[in-house]
Amino acid sequence: MSDRIRFNLILWPSVAVFAIGAFCFCFFMKSDYSMVGWMNALFYGGGIVFLSGCLWLVARFGAFNMIVYGVRDLFWHMNPRANKKEKKYEDYTDYVTQKREERKRKHYDFFWPFLAFGGALIVASLVLYLVYSAQIAG
Repeated sequence: MSDRIRFNLILWPSVAVFAIGAFCFCFFMKSDYSMVGWMNALFYGGGIVFLSGCLWLVARFGAFNMIVYGVRDLFWHMNPRANKKEKKYEDYTDYVTQKREERKRKHYDFFWPFLAFGGALIVASLVLYLVYSAQIAG
């Protein structure tokens, strides 16, 4: 089994559990068991899942490279045995270059489950909104 298939077999159920957890958190914390409560919980849960995927996408593009390198370098300098082993990256420029090359080899499959589950929750919320507005109007 390839690493990509294994990654997807772990990621899809993990995001599904995260989506269910986000919905349950929003639903039960608000304690509004009416249709409006369902709509809000579905919409907020979908937004949380979708925006989590967007945050992972932004991180994958390298927006947090400076922070990650700084923390890694800080811990390397704080290690008393650091002199015995070599640094993995020479400096920040080397870190960015190696990460850029690593990103070229990787795919962006990780975003699909966030888009699917977050979008499904938001669409379900919109369907409930249409039903609710039809009930109010009629």
